[in-house]
Amino acid sequence: MMCESAAQYPTNLDRMNELLGVMLQSVGHEWSKTGVKSLRPNLDGDLKYFEGRILQEGKALLTEAGEEYILTIADVKVSYRNPERNGFFGEMIYIREVIMRIEWYSGKLGLKEFSSSLTDTIPENNISEIEQAYLAFTVGKKEDAEFFSGYFEEITAAVVTGVAAYLFFSVRSK
Repeated sequence: MMCESAAQYPTNLDRMNELLGVMLQSVGHEWSKTGVKSLRPNLDGDLKYFEGRILQEGKALLTEAGEEYILTIADVKVSYRNPERNGFFGEMIYIREVIMRIEWYSGKLGLKEFSSSLTDTIPENNISEIEQAYLAFTVGKKEDAEFFSGYFEEITAAVVTGVAAYLFFSVRSK
């Protein structure tokens, strides 16, 4: 007998790699105008994780003549916001937003900045599975759920039903 596996959600690191790839492609189009003589990542701490990816993508852009580019990941963060309950007794669903901002410098163009983000939804129970605790930048900030979050429809239905029942019986009994 085969078991159904739970839905697999991309990890925060997967989303960051996806975002970095898209951003490097976009930046590469601008760099191709001046040519890329060399590309030097300038990354601190845990962000050195992305150095190999940047150098690999940068190899395709290198030319004989051109500018030297220094690339920095200025900011990367994850947030979980707008919690909403999936049904009356369902689990909380969060909107996950992964934001990345990169900066690059060259002698001709000066300092430039590019930022982008990806959003999707993720159940609260899966948040610990998609974060890599050993890389602090993959751990997101979670917005607290309000007490009535997700119960609005159910409370409204109960109130409307109660008012209808009250009016039905109070009008009939007069």
